[in-house]
Amino acid sequence: MPIPSLPVLLVAGAQSVEQPIYGAYALAVSTAACLLADLAWFWAGRHFGFRVLKLLCRYCVGSTRCCGVIRKRMSTIIHTELLTPEELAERLKVPKSWVYEKTRGRSRDPLPVMRIGKYMRFHWPDIVVWLRAHSVGAA
Repeated sequence: MPIPSLPVLLVAGAQSVEQPIYGAYALAVSTAACLLADLAWFWAGRHFGFRVLKLLCRYCVGSTRCCGVIRKRMSTIIHTELLTPEELAERLKVPKSWVYEKTRGRSRDPLPVMRIGKYMRFHWPDIVVWLRAHSVGAA
């Protein structure tokens, strides 16, 4: 777990009264340490996702309400529907060729698509927004 920065910064601030250069040094070191810690947590979240969140919520003191909100948001993100081109064509009742044409770079108004290697996936809420913006009579 990260070291709380408030006590460290308070001590550094108190020391900087006597030695001004110490304050600048402490600020630089604490900023670098915060960046490294944030990068470590970002990497862990990027590679291990929901498992890191569950671990943090298990060991955080007095944050059950906060963790409940975060878990709800994460589960919404994780469980949102990703569609294949075939599933999207079936849902929109259009040919698969139309879906593929709307994902090409030269398409005038391309569909929002996520490319995962050679695969394409469509996030249904993004498609709904795209449809509303491109429906007949849209402003």
